[in-house]
Amino acid sequence: MTQLRTLIVDGDVLCRGALRTLLSGESDLEVAALASSGKLGLDRVSQLRPDVVILDAGLADMAPADFTGAVLTALPQTGVILTSTDDGASADRVIEALEGGAFDFVLKPAGRCKPENTTQLQRLLPQKIRCFSIRRYSRIAESFSLGAEGRGVRDER
Repeated sequence: MTQLRTLIVDGDVLCRGALRTLLSGESDLEVAALASSGKLGLDRVSQLRPDVVILDAGLADMAPADFTGAVLTALPQTGVILTSTDDGASADRVIEALEGGAFDFVLKPAGRCKPENTTQLQRLLPQKIRCFSIRRYSRIAESFSLGAEGRGVRDER
């Protein structure tokens, strides 16, 4: 089975560790790397070409919409899933990134990313990564189908 390669970009060392731990427990997901800032994250994206980037919406050095735009310009098949706290400023940043092409978001646990607070994150994040993968491969298959039709190949459905 092919693993989905993920890159975790989060400014909080506890959250990076918690995210790595929860994704490492999934047999179909691989944590390719961690980054503590948007700039380092973009460097890792270009080096590693992950399938999905898990992005902290509260990064200090880069707006999530700018990060998402840079990733999707360089690698349009890569998904960006945001993690965010439950406050107004973060909500605005998440909405801007979603409008810019991010796939989805999950809420970070209240009270930092301690293992005892990550139950909901552990339940939702792997599912969202898998949903992105299904959507991505459906689009790839559709583009092949459309390309085949354009070359005179019939699709017998």
